[in-house]
Amino acid sequence: LQQGWQERFNLPTELSSIEHSPYRQKCHTRGTDYLKPINSCRLNDSKANWAVLGDSHGVELSYSLAKKLKTQKSDALQLTFSGCPPALSFTTNVKGCSAWLNDAVNYLKSDSAIEHVIIAYRHTAYLYGSPTLAKENNYKKVKPYKVLSDNETASVDELHNLYWQSVDHLIDELKLSGKNVYLLYPIPELKTDVTKLIVPMTIFNQEHQPNFYSNVALYQTRNYGTIAQLQSINKKYKLRIIDPTRGLCDAKNCYAVKQNKALYFDNNHLSISGADMVLENL
Repeated sequence: LQQGWQERFNLPTELSSIEHSPYRQKCHTRGTDYLKPINSCRLNDSKANWAVLGDSHGVELSYSLAKKLKTQKSDALQLTFSGCPPALSFTTNVKGCSAWLNDAVNYLKSDSAIEHVIIAYRHTAYLYGSPTLAKENNYKKVKPYKVLSDNETASVDELHNLYWQSVDHLIDELKLSGKNVYLLYPIPELKTDVTKLIVPMTIFNQEHQPNFYSNVALYQTRNYGTIAQLQSINKKYKLRIIDPTRGLCDAKNCYAVKQNKALYFDNNHLSISGADMVLENL
């Protein structure tokens, strides 16, 4: 039935490349009964010398990284928690998040085999809201609802400062334990789900072309505050940067589809193909 439906509407082959990690259910965690870091997935079932630490934006990166490491007979440890900001030193309303993150950092510090850690968070969404909300507010800061303070009258700026102080604390802890830390810059966001960008053009018999969601200038405007903070942290700690625009964008546009492959599986999470492109030159 599905094949007949695809043939009837001449759906593009890019749809078949909309894939998320096959370990997303098993290895990604959430809630107070979270997957303990000591039990977290080594995706090649081998000794890991890399780890990915973050929220759901780290899931497909973990899988892509593990694929690269398999040829080296090495592995990647996946430490990802759904919707969990970098709440190492602030309180969050995401249940289990802070406890898990503290456990995860302590575990990484104790595992001398882990040499490299990629930090992967959706910072901009936590601090500036969804792309639609941010546009309505002219890309200004919004109150980060996942960041809680003992001071009930804390200003938006104070809450943002708490957030970035916690990111700094997280990186400091990892650096002091001898880890090489890699900072992931923001993933470009699509204006809508990638499936909706691909499918309608063929249903209405229009010529199918890869769809870009916005230009690079818009990405830079949307993520200006986040990138400035990450650059400041990088200057302080001399970290290594992973810039997704190098794989997902050209000089002008950021793409939903590239080389006939969907780079996302929704409007902000990378597909496996997208993660492969982001880590291509790692």
